[in-house]
Amino acid sequence: MTVVPPHRFTGIDNFRDFGGFRRRDGAIPLGALFRSGHLANAGEHDRAILQGLALNTIVDLRRPAERVQHPSLLPAAFAGSIITEESGDRGEAPHLEFLKQGDHSDAAVEAFLLDYYRAAPLQPRHLILFSGAFAAIATGKILIHCTAGKDRTGILVALVQLALGAHRDDVMTEFLETNRIMLTVENRSRTAAGLRRLFSVEPSSMMIDAMLGVNAHHLDAALESAGHEAGSLQAYLRQLGVNTKWQADIRWLHS
Repeated sequence: MTVVPPHRFTGIDNFRDFGGFRRRDGAIPLGALFRSGHLANAGEHDRAILQGLALNTIVDLRRPAERVQHPSLLPAAFAGSIITEESGDRGEAPHLEFLKQGDHSDAAVEAFLLDYYRAAPLQPRHLILFSGAFAAIATGKILIHCTAGKDRTGILVALVQLALGAHRDDVMTEFLETNRIMLTVENRSRTAAGLRRLFSVEPSSMMIDAMLGVNAHHLDAALESAGHEAGSLQAYLRQLGVNTKWQADIRWLHS
């Protein structure tokens, strides 16, 4: 079993193991399911740790433009699969497009985030990527990441945990762990300075939190949206490949 404390990485943000939770018929072990921010700043030490995880698959949820701007730095000996999706590209990240519109009020930030989370599980490119991730979990160890490792990654990780039988409270606790890791004084100060420089505004606490952290009711909105569109959350998961065969295939993951 491989357990990697987040502080061991110097160039990969928001890394953690999202296994280790109980389910009705046992537990999902640590050392098989990982999540993080992008890998573009991974130094030699970080790449050595990644190599030691013996990952079968990396799921990169980023759009093509994001991958071009910040190419992943992977271990030279990495022999696993990398799942990406080329469709649905855009020149700029949604949150930057929103901030450029000029309304930086807390109400506008909240409305943007709710809309984003409600739409994210239904985007065609996410459906492709999420389906690929579920198929990959049946074959071995996996790392899921986007840019910050909190919104797209957070939604997919929550879906994976629910499909694996985690209690909703445990799923939410794991989702909110991003705040403990990322909402540090140093990160908040650096983000505030960046927002001032880019948009000539004095960012509110809520704006800074939106850039770095996550909110429980946003994840609730994403899961509700997915379930509403498909008829139920279980039906949505079936669309992603969570069926009887998948449940049999992931028995390797049970402890």
